[in-house]
Amino acid sequence: MPSKRDQPFTPPSADQVQRHLDRHPPRGPSRLSTWLPLAALGAAAAMTFMTNEYTAGLLPWLLLGGVIFFMGYRVSAMRNLEQRVARVQELTILRHLPQSLRLAWRLLPDLSTIPELHGRTVALIADNLDRLGCHDAAIVAYDYLIERLPPNQPGSVHLRIHRTMVQLSNEQLTDADDSLRRLRAAVDEMPGTPVSAGYRLAQLIQRVQTNHFDEAVNESDNLLEELRPLGIEAGYGHALMALSCFNLEDHEAAQTWWSSATLLLPPATLTRRFNQLQSLSEQLTANQSSPPPTE
Repeated sequence: MPSKRDQPFTPPSADQVQRHLDRHPPRGPSRLSTWLPLAALGAAAAMTFMTNEYTAGLLPWLLLGGVIFFMGYRVSAMRNLEQRVARVQELTILRHLPQSLRLAWRLLPDLSTIPELHGRTVALIADNLDRLGCHDAAIVAYDYLIERLPPNQPGSVHLRIHRTMVQLSNEQLTDADDSLRRLRAAVDEMPGTPVSAGYRLAQLIQRVQTNHFDEAVNESDNLLEELRPLGIEAGYGHALMALSCFNLEDHEAAQTWWSSATLLLPPATLTRRFNQLQSLSEQLTANQSSPPPTE
């Protein structure tokens, strides 16, 4: 009988994601764990001044030692959780998506008392689900975070842009168009940031998904600079621009953009994120490998 480790990975459905998030919401630290060390320190100080006998005088110091041990344990536990969340992020960056999603899923219940780490882990779950093509489940996770943040906060705008890109990939074109229009004012206040670069990528995805390749090309003058804050993720935009040029039969420009994209991201990563790039990748790769014509 195959072990669980040998079984194929099946990402959670949208309903499973919703139930998991509802079951393990961020609660913040309990009042008892917050006030107990202070109360113990106060009791230790009071006992120091109120007792004179040797045996009674030891009690405050024992209590104080217990408080120090308790606080050290909490710090150690916090560092351990931070390291585990950092590991999830590292696996996501390396595109080990099933491993990252498994670890984040199991880690989430332990983060209920640490809202910051909880929110970061839910965002990583959403990102992994998106990259795995589980768009409905990714939208559920993004909505969960967005509902808990002020609408114009940069973090909220960033998450809403990512949700819009997932909607575009899921062919929810009307919802995505409405989201882009609503986000425009907030994005205009953050030029030259990853937020504005993400918005520019979402616009490009929209042009490609609606087959408006001419508009994508006409708007490409400053695309390199506009996408630069995304780092290697800008490769997705370069690849979509290559697709737009190719569909307009400008094969030389398509080859240039595709070469730029593959300098940032491998072709397999590009085609996994956008299926419509598969045919383009095969044709341009064939052109690169074919020998030059002889005179």
